[in-house]
Amino acid sequence: MKNIINSILIACALTIGLSSCIKNEDIVWNNVVVEWDLATYQSKATGVPYPVVGNVPTNYGRAVLLAGNAFGAPADPALNRSYTPIITMRVNLVGSPSSTQQVLNVRPSANFSTAVEGTHYQLLDRTCVIPKDSSFGYVRWQVINPGTPAPGTPAMRVVFELQGNSAIKPSENFKYLGWNIAQ
Repeated sequence: MKNIINSILIACALTIGLSSCIKNEDIVWNNVVVEWDLATYQSKATGVPYPVVGNVPTNYGRAVLLAGNAFGAPADPALNRSYTPIITMRVNLVGSPSSTQQVLNVRPSANFSTAVEGTHYQLLDRTCVIPKDSSFGYVRWQVINPGTPAPGTPAMRVVFELQGNSAIKPSENFKYLGWNIAQ
């Protein structure tokens, strides 16, 4: 009995002695990047470095809802040629807000887009302005209704690319955002 009590006391002493006072180094990230807000919570499409969106989210900060969703909520509007309101995409500044206004370049990606600007869509803002002491900017675009498509016409895809500026680079993981325009 004496050996069992001694063993328990030794085990308790070792547990307390070996688990206390571990110095943790705080990891601090000091960089600043920009990213598409919608790209951060949509999964990337197979084989491409960007997510593809087919519906327009009704508000920021959540994935789009499709018809027949489990939440019983109404579906977000499908992106098609008859949907022509202006679509606003939010750009997030990740890191410390800047004390000066930041102007970032935005362009359609020539490598990934199949839609033709001026025929299928119109990019209304080629720059994104993030005001001083803010973490958000906005880019607007619009689907153009070119009339009834030919039978068997595939969906067109437009992919927007954040280019950043000399002070702020785009996040490599979230610098592209793709949209399917159903024909």
